[in-house]
Amino acid sequence: IRVFVKIRGRLAAPTVHERRKSPDLCCAIAPVLSPRAAVHEWGANARMHESRDIVREKGNGISEFGLGSVGSPDDSLGREAGGRSRGLATGVSARGNGFHAHGNAAACTAGTVNTGGAARHAGAVGAIGVIGSSDGETCKDLLRLSDGEQIEVVLLRYGRRRSVCISTQVGCPVGCLFCATGQMGFVRSLSLAEILAQVLHFQREIVTSEAPGSVGLSNVVFMGMGEPLLNEAATVAAIQRLTDQRAFGFPRRRVTLSTVGIIPAIERLAQGGGTSVNLAVSLHAATDELRARLIPLARRYPLEALKAALRRYTERTGHRVMIEWVLIQGVNDMPEQAKALVNWLDGLSAHVNLIRLNPTPAYSGQSASEVAIGTFAAVLDRAGVPHTVRQRRGSAIEAGCGQLRQRVALRFGVG
Repeated sequence: IRVFVKIRGRLAAPTVHERRKSPDLCCAIAPVLSPRAAVHEWGANARMHESRDIVREKGNGISEFGLGSVGSPDDSLGREAGGRSRGLATGVSARGNGFHAHGNAAACTAGTVNTGGAARHAGAVGAIGVIGSSDGETCKDLLRLSDGEQIEVVLLRYGRRRSVCISTQVGCPVGCLFCATGQMGFVRSLSLAEILAQVLHFQREIVTSEAPGSVGLSNVVFMGMGEPLLNEAATVAAIQRLTDQRAFGFPRRRVTLSTVGIIPAIERLAQGGGTSVNLAVSLHAATDELRARLIPLARRYPLEALKAALRRYTERTGHRVMIEWVLIQGVNDMPEQAKALVNWLDGLSAHVNLIRLNPTPAYSGQSASEVAIGTFAAVLDRAGVPHTVRQRRGSAIEAGCGQLRQRVALRFGVG
């Protein structure tokens, strides 16, 4: 039985050392949408009143419409970077104004995993469990693709803001030591249609589940499973459609792409004006030796070369970059590491996100202590480096990248 698991939970608001809040580092996985119905995008904001066909049925799956020169869908389906289209599996069908799971969905109960009857529904992909906390501010879905692979997608609610965190690959080839997705290895890249469908999944849920007049999704963050710039063509094509006013219509400042720092791809992003979105770089160390230990792929991209590429990106796009730093006890949480980061940031327009480590079974490291985090942040304060200290959000409900998929595989023998 192939399954998806849906998580609804609350993640506490971050502690902010600066008024400006940056998007969360989270994981994402693709939604299960019906290949029996065209999927309509309801608009990225309240000003977009008419739906537009972005992806639709082709054969047994979902393919995307290309946008013609006048902004209407053309006839070239399956124009996806990864080759042939891999549609999303049947599991949710369009009824009335929204998607509904086949069978009986399991109830969402804080801190528990409940089995449900949906998986027994003939011919359907159903939820075997739901886990989460009580208020529903965060929604995390583990979903199955048409080839049986699973991905996660996350919806984050902050007041009136609605951010969706999406994946670009099944697994990840980068192999960050502390990351649950990296620990599961790399399976394949997602198609353009699979990436866009994740956004449509939660946009449709917002439209159907929230009060009339809801503004819908406000932000899209490419911070889920996989390295977006190792699936560059599909990622860039997705950004183009997300920011096209004839399609999803998100402002570029509302789209964030996270990367470990694939320098050639960053250079190409800087040169392509239509894809100049917010860039978040998973740094985690300010020396090449330590960074290569934490991120094996970083050996290919020395820090000085990465900094030069980021400076060119900020100069050409006008966007400052976000620097992601997961604090690991005794590894990169010491004052000397903070000072090395300050020195590396000199001359670069950047904002630092300090993130508590989410524990994973395959990594023995622990999150930095509150004292160490405060000391690290104080070094940045004294140097005038803008930064945010984030709470460890959702660790009890596997909100770290790939944690839910990993837990389901271990507990239910799926994946």
